[in-house]
Amino acid sequence: MAELEQRMEHAIKITGLVRAMRMKSNLKVRQPLKKIILPISNDHDRASIQQMEDVILEEINVKQIEYVSDDSAIVRKKAKPNFRSLGQKFGKSVQPVAARIKEFTSQEVNQLERQGSMTLTANGVEYTIAREDVEVLHEDIEGWMVETDGALTVALDTELDEELVSEGLAREFVNRIQNMRKETGLEVTDRIKIYYKSQERLAKALVQLAKYVMQETLAIDISSNPPQGLVLADADINGEQASIGIEKSIDS
Repeated sequence: MAELEQRMEHAIKITGLVRAMRMKSNLKVRQPLKKIILPISNDHDRASIQQMEDVILEEINVKQIEYVSDDSAIVRKKAKPNFRSLGQKFGKSVQPVAARIKEFTSQEVNQLERQGSMTLTANGVEYTIAREDVEVLHEDIEGWMVETDGALTVALDTELDEELVSEGLAREFVNRIQNMRKETGLEVTDRIKIYYKSQERLAKALVQLAKYVMQETLAIDISSNPPQGLVLADADINGEQASIGIEKSIDS
């Protein structure tokens, strides 16, 4: 039971961090992304997350999880002294301790985060500091966002190629069709025909992913040539302007 709870805790933390990064980057949940990177040095934790990998990927709409031993490849870390905490501990000695903290390398920051405390030398004197004595600043690598929750760090690849953009458009289009089905009072099992007029980028995506759109919406056809007299509704699909209409298939 404890193992299951740990796996669930990891999954919840990871999905929460990715959702927060999506919001900051204005990337909708229906927009697929390429991958996340998880710096996991503990084999047990990595195995625990891998058991939940399919669930995590589905929840965050990301195609791949890449595991690395540390986060040096995805984020540059700097240490900033927490003077309120340091002042209470070291009094008049706070300045040399703070100066040494400012010189921390990424490896030293990782050591402090991993161990929770460490010993440093300032002006020939040894001092023991704790995690709360240091504010860790992250400098993200271009194209990536990084968030941390306790010992867990997640890096999200925010770069979108044409394939991902097309898939995001198709998913948003499917969502719009599903809403139209509900609004028109169609039964869950009713088959439909979909008609649209759109800008080139969306049209291209719908041609490429027509099979996916039809499967998700129970459509027997999707066409860019609507029949005369069919009322089309205006829609904005991730910035692409379109007119969309559906009708119940008499063949269903």
